[in-house]
Amino acid sequence: MQSQPVTITLALKKRDLPSNQSRRKKLLKDLVVFIEHIDGTNELVRGNIITKEEGTLIMGLG
Repeated sequence: MQSQPVTITLALKKRDLPSNQSRRKKLLKDLVVFIEHIDGTNELVRGNIITKEEGTLIMGLG
């Protein structure tokens, strides 16, 4: 779907993230998604980390 815009949202569960705030911040800053396109090209995409009202973290790409 390289020629089509795509939006992906990934839920990040707090229990799967470091409890230490500085380690959590670094992990979220360094978090990327590996995309392999049908034409054989690859890319790393850094998403936007969003905190929802109830405190859930999501990573949005697109």
